[in-house]
Amino acid sequence: NVLKELEQYVEFCDGIIVVYGQANPFWTKKQVIYCNSMLFRREQPLKACLAVLDGPPQEKTPLKVGFPDVPIINCREGVCEEKLKTFLENLN
Repeated sequence: NVLKELEQYVEFCDGIIVVYGQANPFWTKKQVIYCNSMLFRREQPLKACLAVLDGPPQEKTPLKVGFPDVPIINCREGVCEEKLKTFLENLN
């Protein structure tokens, strides 16, 4: 089962990046909501653990996740290594 496998990954991960590319923004927001809810089920909470990588294409509907603690990393013009590095450093 895909959901069971995802739950196991979330339970043991240090962080999650949801990629918003060509997918429907509603689907992407649904994934963020699901991952966020799964993180609260963990035995040990994480600090900065969930982010959205907003990748290409450049022209698409802006994503509004509704969680102020979930950063949206703008990579529509290519991967922004500095912003990703900042997110990854905050996982420690």
